[in-house]
Amino acid sequence: MADKERTRHFGKGLRLTREGEIRRVMGGRKKETRWATVFFLPQQETRAGFSARKTLGNAVLRNRARRRLREFFRQNRNALPTGWYLFIAKEESVRGDFSEMCRGLTEELSQLS
Repeated sequence: MADKERTRHFGKGLRLTREGEIRRVMGGRKKETRWATVFFLPQQETRAGFSARKTLGNAVLRNRARRRLREFFRQNRNALPTGWYLFIAKEESVRGDFSEMCRGLTEELSQLS
């Protein structure tokens, strides 16, 4: 695999997988956006976790919301402040325009540092 492709991959090393990591991030800064509630904890590396509550809808909608937020993060992680992120999807992340979501989240999250 070429190095360029490797940087675009969202592998396990970029994910927050342990409950303790997620709890630590939730103790950090909280930012409410139209598309998601984002928790941020400054760290040396950039990693992210994604969640969608059952109130968002059925499994199809929850999975779509997580996929869209994951894709946003994969495309824009170098433009965001370094740290750990936890994205909790809102309804707008499923129904809204993806490019508008990317622009809006990038603008709002760039102010976190």
